Amino acid sequence: MTKFKTIGLMITMSLIGFSEDALSREENTLNPLREARPIINKPALSRDLKPDLRRWIKKPEVKGASLRVLKGRKAGFSLKSMPVRTISKAKFKNSQMKSFKSGLYVIGLDYIPHFVKGSLKRFGYKMARNGEVTNSKGEKLTIFVGGETGLVKSKRFSARGLMDNRWDIENTMMDLNLNEDNASPYQFRCYSFHPWAVYYGGFHRWYDVRTHASTYTTDPQGGCSVRSPRTNIEYLQTYALIKGSADIDTCNNCNERNSRDVWDVGRFWPAHGRPASTYHHAVYRDGGIYFSRTSRLGW
Repeated sequence: MTKFKTIGLMITMSLIGFSEDALSREENTLNPLREARPIINKPALSRDLKPDLRRWIKKPEVKGASLRVLKGRKAGFSLKSMPVRTISKAKFKNSQMKSFKSGLYVIGLDYIPHFVKGSLKRFGYKMARNGEVTNSKGEKLTIFVGGETGLVKSKRFSARGLMDNRWDIENTMMDLNLNEDNASPYQFRCYSFHPWAVYYGGFHRWYDVRTHASTYTTDPQGGCSVRSPRTNIEYLQTYALIKGSADIDTCNNCNERNSRDVWDVGRFWPAHGRPASTYHHAVYRDGGIYFSRTSRLGW
């Protein structure tokens, strides 16, 4: 008799568990788990990476989408909104560091990227009316910002086409979700990719290089302006490199990522040197959309 009671109790508990699972699935249909996912920020590696630059992917990759780079107010703030300095890519490449006055130089852009104002405040930098930039210690800085802001138009394609892509080391470890768009709370329609660098040219000299990547949806006019709301995508990665070491950072279900690498040149008269170049890379993945952007700031 005891045996039959035990069996009956097990069957009852199983039915209760089944009901709870069914209810949970019903609730998840009404409130998808994706919206409740936390933002996960993590370094890709616990130590500096020293890559083989001969194998560096210099040509950006695009799968499942087409990209269109924007200009002017469709991409960011007006140049008149801050006392920034503008410089062409060719002139920047052929200039010596000592020829630049303190200030924020926008390289080859006719707008100020979204992130600039917030980043200046975050790092404690102040910009005077004459354009000079100083840190919290009052030291003069020279800042360079390049990159692009653009529209993302998704394309439907097969899982096989996606797997043929040359995935980055972290992407190969992630499950594939091939829905057209998994971004939340808005569709993934805009991206920003901006390499930037800070040069400290005083008694103690060093180069501070960074990579900024962020994701948005379009504004009411269909552009990617400062009125564009942020939206989270499945996976975002940034990479910054100068003088032989690198910083790689990733996040899931997020809308912004930054990487930073520093080369300490030294103090007083022995502190001479300049990097041949900096390397900046970002990976964006959401549903069936995958693309990467690569750039470099050369001196």
